[in-house]
Amino acid sequence: MSTRRAFFKQFLVQMVELKNDATGKDRIPLNRLHELPEEIIEQIEPVLFPSQELNTVTDSDLLTISSKSFSKHSYTFNQSEVEIFKLFNTHKTLKEIAAIISSSQNLSDDESYQKVTDLFFRLAAIRCCHPREFYNIDELKKLKNESRDVKV
Repeated sequence: MSTRRAFFKQFLVQMVELKNDATGKDRIPLNRLHELPEEIIEQIEPVLFPSQELNTVTDSDLLTISSKSFSKHSYTFNQSEVEIFKLFNTHKTLKEIAAIISSSQNLSDDESYQKVTDLFFRLAAIRCCHPREFYNIDELKKLKNESRDVKV
């Protein structure tokens, strides 16, 4: 039964991608965000999907994520991750969020940036949040590779 479900889920994903290709819409595979060049990742502004209902429960340590179109997920975050999450959807880039976290939690810039991006990628993978702008990862990677080839 799960094989059939996986087949239809993959089939629907591919049909949506074909439709977007045909209509010229940009698409973003959220599970491949980590493949973006680092200078692009730093500039991502994380936003929540409009269909999300988010609830924090008991001392802000439990974040319940539910969506109208997907099953309900519950994740327990530490206080640091809750603070990071609250900065999503505020028109700040991942790098700016990391700077705020770095100063408020006495972490190095690299440590805070790693925490922020890890949380963003994890939440994007379950379709809780996404970048404000759309990126075509394959085109960006191709441009980056071409620019490496051109350098003398």
